[in-house]
Amino acid sequence: SVVLRISDSVGQKAIPDPKSMQVSIDRTAPILNLEPIASSNRNSIVPLSLTVSDHSPTQTTILLNSLSVYSGDDTFISLTLSLNEGLNDLLITSTDAAGNVTQIQRSDIFLDSTPPQITITSPTEGTV
Repeated sequence: SVVLRISDSVGQKAIPDPKSMQVSIDRTAPILNLEPIASSNRNSIVPLSLTVSDHSPTQTTILLNSLSVYSGDDTFISLTLSLNEGLNDLLITSTDAAGNVTQIQRSDIFLDSTPPQITITSPTEGTV
């Protein structure tokens, strides 16, 4: 609680006197619940489902390979990611109204959509 007593230079008091109000201090960062994303993928399209929980409004951004794929204040986020061939970086950042920040970083999301090549070296073609 904060209590204020205010008066001017001639002693007149503000109405109401005293004025009080409740203040809460938020030191708790948002809670992020990310549904599992496989580390190894054969398909370039991967679903992402994220739930953001906090007592105050939040702003969440999602970057895939440093490019923004989402920015907003939704508490449930469902989208599809388009992976690049090879290693992909995912960074999710959520900030609440008090400035508390939570991040999830995944640098292990790999796309391998190229089937293996088979080369027969022995026996040579046409021999038994």
